[in-house]
Amino acid sequence: RSGAAAATWIFRGDESWRGDGDTRYARARRRYWAHRSYLAGTGKGTPALAREPTKGNHEIGIRTAEWHLPPDLLDATRREQMYPHAQTFCVAREPLQRLGSFVGYNLGEQAQDADAMNAWLESEFDKFEAGQHPNTGHMLPQVHFARWCDVILRYETLRLDLNALAERVDCPIRLKPGELSYEKPTHKGSPTYHGYVAGTISRANRERAAELYKADYALYKRLAAMDRADLVAGGLARGKDGPPYFSLDAQELVG
Repeated sequence: RSGAAAATWIFRGDESWRGDGDTRYARARRRYWAHRSYLAGTGKGTPALAREPTKGNHEIGIRTAEWHLPPDLLDATRREQMYPHAQTFCVAREPLQRLGSFVGYNLGEQAQDADAMNAWLESEFDKFEAGQHPNTGHMLPQVHFARWCDVILRYETLRLDLNALAERVDCPIRLKPGELSYEKPTHKGSPTYHGYVAGTISRANRERAAELYKADYALYKRLAAMDRADLVAGGLARGKDGPPYFSLDAQELVG
């Protein structure tokens, strides 16, 4: 998902994107369910994440589906299974808009009540910082995911970016104007639309978001300034030996 969490997809060398729409969808579904399992006590066998690593000042819990976790929080076996040796790309977005999407998705129409929404969001920040958040991946800074991707696209110009990337890798699929959900007028008029919710986030919660997502803001500004051709050619990854392509330090992302 390019909404609450940064999305990671794989350029597969087996040309699995070829075929009609139904065939491609069936393949994608098989891959999705093949990867789907829950961590620590919710699935069979050895948990995919058997430890609780620390990232910065935030202790990361383990009560999260593994497809919502960055590769470095998976054990080596699952990392190889979910992220084989292939080029990958991510979709990153403006941090406060992403947070608004997370809130709107979880609260639905209740997000219209600004006071209740901000109280709920404050409790979500508290749980995350205490390492007790049940959806850790949705609140992790996007840089935890994006630093593993060969190409990082911009959510705000996703159709143009994705079409440019598809052209670069000789993929015939193209997005047409209006095909993305957030381009539809009915979506923008919804009370759960991320732009509406983000606009009602309190000053206190904005300050917490600015601190937690400091590196995300630096990444967002860096990507916004990049030429599209350089972006889809893997500008941030170019010249590096392999992922991760940058650290979690916001200063490194300042172009």
